[in-house]
Amino acid sequence: MKINSVELRSGGITFTWEGKESIYQIFRDDELIFKDRGRKLEDNELIPGEVCIYTLEGLKHEDDEEPAEKLMLQVTTGPKARNPDNILQEMSMAAVVSAAHTELFWEEIEGTGTYDVYKNGEKVTVTDTPHFTDEETDPGEYAIYWIMAERPLEDSEESLKRQKSLIARAFGAVNPDLSQEEPAMEKFRIMKKIGPPGKLLKQDTEDITDDTGKRWELRYTTFLGEKLLENPNVLSLDRYFEGDGRGFDAESEHYRTRADISINFSEAVPDVKLEGKTGTSRSFDQNKELREEEAASNEGIVLKNIRKDGENLLFTLNHSVGNPLVASPDVKYEVHVVFNRNGYFDIAGKHDQSPNHEVYLKGGNSQDWEAVHQAENKGLAWMAPPIANQHWRSSNFE
Repeated sequence: MKINSVELRSGGITFTWEGKESIYQIFRDDELIFKDRGRKLEDNELIPGEVCIYTLEGLKHEDDEEPAEKLMLQVTTGPKARNPDNILQEMSMAAVVSAAHTELFWEEIEGTGTYDVYKNGEKVTVTDTPHFTDEETDPGEYAIYWIMAERPLEDSEESLKRQKSLIARAFGAVNPDLSQEEPAMEKFRIMKKIGPPGKLLKQDTEDITDDTGKRWELRYTTFLGEKLLENPNVLSLDRYFEGDGRGFDAESEHYRTRADISINFSEAVPDVKLEGKTGTSRSFDQNKELREEEAASNEGIVLKNIRKDGENLLFTLNHSVGNPLVASPDVKYEVHVVFNRNGYFDIAGKHDQSPNHEVYLKGGNSQDWEAVHQAENKGLAWMAPPIANQHWRSSNFE
C-alpha cells in the first residue's frame, strides 16, 4: 500500500493511495472516519496548527478484525491567514510511515528552487519538489531527516524585503570574508524525527502509555562561543566583551540568555511555565582590563498566545534582550510551539544569525536532552536588522 498524492491546505487534507486490498478503513486519531472501497480521502475538519494522526488500513474482507496492510500519516496544517515573517511556523506538513518506506511532504517555499535532504547526518538527495521518499528504512531504527534550503531575501514575503535585501548585500560587500549574497540569503532548516516504523505500525493512539507525553522540558539558550570578542564599534571605549568560551552544550551554565520551559500534561488541562535567565555581561578596555559588568533584565523573555485543551498545548516564546553595557541591537528570536498529549511536538522558530542558538528537549520517551536546533554565530555584526534570518522547524513522529 502506498500514498500516491497529498494535498495540504488550511484546516484540511486530501490524499489518495493505491493498494491490492478490497476495502479500506481510516481512523483520524481514534475515530473511524472512512470505510469504503475507494482510494481517496478528503477531510476538512482539521484544526490549523494542531497535530493529527491518520491510520489507513487495508482489509481483505469487510468484517476482518486485523488489517492485511497498514500505514500511518501524521499531519499538521497551517492557518488561512499566514504570517509572512515566519513561513515555517505556518507551513502544512505531513509524514507517512509504512512497512516499506517513509515519505515527507511539505509546502513549497517560494524562491528556494531546490531542497537538500539529509538522513542521519548524511546528504541523500537534492529535490526540486516538496516531497521526499525514503525506501531504505529499517523497521527497528529511528531516523532523523533534515530538509535544508535558502533563498534571496528579496524573494521573501517579509515587509520592506527589497530595501532589506539591498542593505544586506551592501553589508556583504564591505565585509571581505563574506560573499555579497550571503547576508541577503534566508536559511531554512526542517528537522523530522521518525520513530522505528515497526513500533509505530504496531501501536494505536489509544495504546500509548499514560506517561509518554506527560512531562517535557524545553531549553532555549543563546551564547557566545569565544572567550573574548572585539567590539565592532571601533569608537567605543568598551573594546572587548567577554564571551562564554564553549561549544554546544545543553547543560552548560555559561550563556547570554536562557529560557527554560516546563510542560505538564498530568492534569486534564495541560500546564506550561517559563523561567527566563540572563548571564552577566562584561566589557574590557583596549588593555583588556575590566570596565563594566552587569546582567540584562529577563523581562524580554515571555510566553504569549497560550492555548490549551485536553490534547494539545500551543504557545509562543518571544525573546528580545540587549547588551546592558552598550547600545546595540537586541538578541531577538520567536518560537511557536505545539505539544500533544500523545508525545508529539512541533516547534518552529526564526532568529538572527548571531549569537549561537541552541534548543533542546527532554521528556516524553527520553530523559536525556536531545538537540532540536543548533545554529552557529556568524558574528555580532549579523545582528543588524537588515541581515536575513534563519528559519527552523523541528517535529517528531514516534
